[in-house]
Amino acid sequence: LNCGGGFGTRHTCTAPYRSGSAELVNPDFPIVLPNDPVDIFVGDLAADFAPPNDPDNPDFRGDYILMAHREGKASLFFDQFRAGGPEPQKRPRLAATVDDLAPEQVTITYEPGAKRAWIPSATIAAVVRLGIGIDGDPTQSYLFDAGALRVSGLDTGVSNRDIRFDPRPGRNLAYIVSRSPEALVVARSDVAGGDLNMVAQVPTCRDPSRIQVAEVPLDDGSVLLAFVSCFLSRSVQVIDADRLQGITILTNISGAFEFVMLAAAAGARRSTATRVGASPMMRFFASLVCALLLTSCSGNANSVVLSSLNRSAKIQFLCADLELVTGNLFDLRAILPTGLCTAQTIFAPEVKAQFLGAVTQTQTGEVAVVSFTNSLTLDTNRTVPGVTALRVGEQPTGIQISPFEPSYTYVSSFSPKSVQAIPTEAVITGESDFPTQQRRFEAGPTDLALHEHAFFVPITEGAKSRLESSKTTKTGIDTASWARPR
Repeated sequence: LNCGGGFGTRHTCTAPYRSGSAELVNPDFPIVLPNDPVDIFVGDLAADFAPPNDPDNPDFRGDYILMAHREGKASLFFDQFRAGGPEPQKRPRLAATVDDLAPEQVTITYEPGAKRAWIPSATIAAVVRLGIGIDGDPTQSYLFDAGALRVSGLDTGVSNRDIRFDPRPGRNLAYIVSRSPEALVVARSDVAGGDLNMVAQVPTCRDPSRIQVAEVPLDDGSVLLAFVSCFLSRSVQVIDADRLQGITILTNISGAFEFVMLAAAAGARRSTATRVGASPMMRFFASLVCALLLTSCSGNANSVVLSSLNRSAKIQFLCADLELVTGNLFDLRAILPTGLCTAQTIFAPEVKAQFLGAVTQTQTGEVAVVSFTNSLTLDTNRTVPGVTALRVGEQPTGIQISPFEPSYTYVSSFSPKSVQAIPTEAVITGESDFPTQQRRFEAGPTDLALHEHAFFVPITEGAKSRLESSKTTKTGIDTASWARPR
């Protein structure tokens, strides 16, 4: 193979021969960009992957792009100009993909120094480690599954939403936004890219979604601030990541979700580059924190933001015996057949039956329970201020509850491409000892129907072997749910 270089020397292909096309090399297996991207990370190729002894290598000029896809896939792109070689026809250029990582991936974050990216999942209690192989030549790159890690010491660890790493050398700290529990989880690894062990958690505002961290210069060093956006509570919480305590909450922000700390990032880089700029940056950040404090005071940061229904779609009715705890919070004593919640039914004095409706919320991916008896929305979380509903997955498309055997609620969701069987107790109170079951499909279901089959079992009494329907007939329900894929 002749690709440049001289006779008698170490064979190295010269730059014009280093470009290639996966389609030309193997036309039967082209690299195809997966569907449903959810997040990207852009990094400097030379800063993160250039050989230590050759940081100015022209082959590493440009950017690399990591993309996470919802259903367990990831992609790697390069956006670079190759000096001395042909300019790529497509920029950025898709270089590698990998699949079978984790369901319901939400974000992707690169860990400096580890050559690993981290992808949290909304449905499993683990964080995916994505390995990035760029060894000496960016054109020969690949992605690999470096293993999913569970955060030990965390009670549930389900529905991790975002992750950031302490930018200061030698800290090896990860800051994970979790929705179960709703907290900022601080975890430590012994080495970069290693196992994570929880060291602390800081309660956050309701429905934490994304996080950004920024190192703020001080007179005697610096402090790391974490900014957590909370979508449903319409706020951004500022946390001192070193002292593990909240500083303030910026409220009344409509749909706080994705954000970027441009000023904070610039200040951190500037203060490390020159000591002369440290004092102005300290005054700047002091003004920033004061502005946040003043805004939160004027917006009444301590007020409880009550939840309203968010784009209600489907509804199912049920009947339950509930005991009032306080406000919108109830204890469940029994789930009753739906047909009992009528004006003709006379209950014992100790039974507080309520006629309820389970309503899907397409905007927030929740199922809210409304009491038509008391004209209120039930709260499902005692630890979070306000009224909360049970999260079931993004874009719920259908809901079914058997009027005869209402112990389980069946919910179809489009984005997770799944149907769940959720204990109705969890829908009403937020928790249950019974497990939630899930079935995934190749396409997102758009509706859900419930098929019930009743069967009658006669009981013989003695030698007469006769059926007394009023006393001896038992009724059972064989329940099956059917999802209609799109």
